[in-house]
Amino acid sequence: ILELYRESNLESIKILKNEVETLKEEKDVVDGKLARLLKSSKDLENIIESQRSEKVKEGVGYNVVPPLAVDLYLSPKKDLSWTGLLEFVDDTVTDYSRPSPTVASTSAEDQNKDTSTYEDVASTNPSKPFVKFVKPKNS
Repeated sequence: ILELYRESNLESIKILKNEVETLKEEKDVVDGKLARLLKSSKDLENIIESQRSEKVKEGVGYNVVPPLAVDLYLSPKKDLSWTGLLEFVDDTVTDYSRPSPTVASTSAEDQNKDTSTYEDVASTNPSKPFVKFVKPKNS
């Protein structure tokens, strides 16, 4: 019986040794594939890096998109003060009126004026209707 038990154990050891050898071979194959994959990955990174322009390197700042050219000349705040509504009044602009032209008269012109002639002429330009903007009341 002891001899049979010993032969059974030797057979089990032989089977386990074969399995270990098979696993070692599989491990070597996987290690080789991993080494080739890492080398290929490094080679690919080197190829990509060599193709990049010097101006596009990281940290230089060329990756920021500039604003559109149209926006460069536009005011960030729209001027709607002409509507007359208080919410559109711009505090930075204080005077929208045009200066009235002044005509300096000489004393010779004052002497040539005839004050006795005065005509009441009706205006040919009808007055424009005035539009008043009113805020709606909050309900």
